[in-house]
Amino acid sequence: MKYGLICLQTLAAITTKRPASECKVISTPTLNTQTSVSVIDRMNTRNKRHEGEDNTVMTMEENSQDHTIIHLPPGDADWAGVITQFVLYLSMTEGRAFAAGSAERLLRASKNCEGIIALADGKLQGITLVEVVKETAEISLPWTPDGETAVAQELVLAAVQIIHTDFPQVCYIRSERALLPGATDTSGLLAAGFQCHWRLRMQLELSYWQDTPQLPTGYIIAPWKMRYLDEAAQMVFLANAGTLDAELYAPFFGNSTWQCRHGLLAILAGNYGPLIPQATVIILHDQRMAGINLVIKNDSEQACILEISVHPSEQGKGLGRALMAHSLTALQHKHYARVELAVTRANTRALSLYESLGFQTIGEFPVCVWPG
Repeated sequence: MKYGLICLQTLAAITTKRPASECKVISTPTLNTQTSVSVIDRMNTRNKRHEGEDNTVMTMEENSQDHTIIHLPPGDADWAGVITQFVLYLSMTEGRAFAAGSAERLLRASKNCEGIIALADGKLQGITLVEVVKETAEISLPWTPDGETAVAQELVLAAVQIIHTDFPQVCYIRSERALLPGATDTSGLLAAGFQCHWRLRMQLELSYWQDTPQLPTGYIIAPWKMRYLDEAAQMVFLANAGTLDAELYAPFFGNSTWQCRHGLLAILAGNYGPLIPQATVIILHDQRMAGINLVIKNDSEQACILEISVHPSEQGKGLGRALMAHSLTALQHKHYARVELAVTRANTRALSLYESLGFQTIGEFPVCVWPG
């Protein structure tokens, strides 16, 4: 490293009054992404785990240079050294304000996430985070100072190994969150074997909205009620079954109507933000649900369309446009300035609808999933 960062092990020993040699070491072979043998099997062939110590360290040889991968549990005292080096690097490259904000996010994450840290001669070479919630593990996009794919790959593979070893209940491993704002480098994830797809962030300024909801004869728009929950879960599950979105957001859509019901409950409970009742609506046909649009509040001026689905048997009738038009009109009447949503780039049908309504792309981000 050319930035002269403080040695992590020295700083950790000073700040925590713990010996720098307290971590345990696992020897791990260099990984060849060309082989078809599973990553976990290859890593396990030479792994040796020592019990009764605080942290785990993985060492690996790559191009004759030793890299050390440290696993820091949530709240571990050695996070202080990692965060200090992280702040120093960002201060020199991005400025103090950016560094301070990023350090605050990392400090919060260190209290709840597993940390996978890359070192070379005690100097920070990369970070990725792992957060496990029930059956889902979220790996952050790996950060390295110089964008080194090889180091990022090692971080991701180490994270996957730790998930399989320490969290056997996990069924889904995915990556969507970035350590730094706007970071989108997926090279390490791709090299490690993840499948990555791009999502578009789209936004509409409601001052330009002038459309009127139009429904086919026999269809009505009704406000959302909790009594529709089971029917909504079945419809949302069927509408997304077999799609790329169902793969990217498997923890939400699940493998059954019952699991999808839990995903909807998380939205309805306000886990992503409070629902806007006037804009959260369904479409009924012969007293049966044909479509749903769930809209939440981001802040006093901005709303977010979180989930919109139309029953497979009702698609192609303009119901998606009618749901959007009703919700956008309701948001305009409630004096929201803008509304945003996210759509998978490959979902050209939905993308065309949103563009025809006036939405514009304002950014993009990757969503990556571990196969199987």
